[in-house]
Amino acid sequence: MKRLDIRGLEGLPLRLLIVLLLISISSPVVIESLQYHEHTVIVEVLRMMGERVRSAVLSAYVAGPGNIRSVEVTIPISSRDAQGWMEIGGPKESIESFSIRCWVGDHLIGTLYVSDPPVRMTSQSGSVMTVHGPGSHLEVSCVALDGEMIVLIGVGRN
Repeated sequence: MKRLDIRGLEGLPLRLLIVLLLISISSPVVIESLQYHEHTVIVEVLRMMGERVRSAVLSAYVAGPGNIRSVEVTIPISSRDAQGWMEIGGPKESIESFSIRCWVGDHLIGTLYVSDPPVRMTSQSGSVMTVHGPGSHLEVSCVALDGEMIVLIGVGRN
């Protein structure tokens, strides 16, 4: 038969206090680590999606006017306030028309240039194409406009 020890009963609250203290000290570190991991995953996925768009743009451009490529862009949703999004191209006359910019919240995390060969990209309205959200189907088409080949980025059909 087990013997009851009066000291065991007295030591239990102290042990519980120590365990709770350790949990409260380590939980901010664990939470910050998980948030950093989530941010890193979003950044890498955005860069990968930017490369996917750049590849479709180059493919349509090299094939010439009248060629269309479809690309699916999947941007993960963050559990925090900072969401990922992309800007593709810009007005035809601007330097932004050669680039794909990846953002997390208000921070530019990367710019991909379509520079070999240099390809101008613009939306069908002649401005920046902005891609938000978990999934977007984009249509990339090469057209001849004012004697120059450019790539139009638009929302595709599913």
